[in-house]
Amino acid sequence: MSVARYIVACIAWSRLRSGVTVLSVALAAGASLILLAFTQGYEDGVRREVNRLGAQLVVTPKGCPYDAASMALHGANWPCYLKGVYLTTVRKAKHVTVAAPVLMAAFYQSGRQVVYCGVDKDILRVKCRWRIHGTFPIREGDVLAGAQAAEDHGWQAGSRILLPGISRARGRVTGILERTGGADDLFLYVRLEDARRWFHRPGRLTHILVLLDRPENADAVASQLRGCDAGLDMNVIPVSRLYESVSGVVAGTRLFLGALALLAVAGAATGVANAMLITVAQRTREIGILRAVGAMAVQV
Repeated sequence: MSVARYIVACIAWSRLRSGVTVLSVALAAGASLILLAFTQGYEDGVRREVNRLGAQLVVTPKGCPYDAASMALHGANWPCYLKGVYLTTVRKAKHVTVAAPVLMAAFYQSGRQVVYCGVDKDILRVKCRWRIHGTFPIREGDVLAGAQAAEDHGWQAGSRILLPGISRARGRVTGILERTGGADDLFLYVRLEDARRWFHRPGRLTHILVLLDRPENADAVASQLRGCDAGLDMNVIPVSRLYESVSGVVAGTRLFLGALALLAVAGAATGVANAMLITVAQRTREIGILRAVGAMAVQV
């Protein structure tokens, strides 16, 4: 009898024990791979989300910086606002090359969220990866629609529309964004002046996206803005610090999941060792006979 056939015969001799052992090893291996893939995928997803902001600094009203960053990324109604004059303060700060103002508002229509972002042309310098089919809003009522928003409403460049969520407001879709894979696909971008009028927020902003001459100057600029007269009314969030904070949480999660994976592997190893010990104990006589007829230890 060949070694392979003998192994198969031994496995068939105790199908239940062999099946349980193989299943435990498979579950442990699968759990380890799933947990490791989850942590890696989660971290990559966070990195992509943060990078979609396109800025090195985000200036928001006072409050939790993580909530503010989440609202800027995914769209929401903001509980408080920045004064528009703070935009000038940010633009005058040393090392700042671009400061793009944003006024965001969210509405619900037929169970669907509609997010408007009032912006000016500086947003194009921050969102340099955008590809627009059409033109950027320059006239009253012009709308730049995200790819998914345009698809959901059946809009095309040049469409005359009733603006969803805004009573008796009409507009014209001047451009449609190529898909970005992020929340921008769902947003409607309009002129900052239109947004302030429609949302009744004259002279107000929700956040400011800031580009610097060099990314390593982020901490210095943040300190400078926090120390100015307007610093008491605004949060200055370096995007790199935000990512580092989230990465710290991810590292803790990875450690916990790694411990779970290690326990799963240890459990599987214990099951295999237990099956081997029981098999050896039950087949001691057979092993002795094999050794007596000249079988080598490796063959046994």
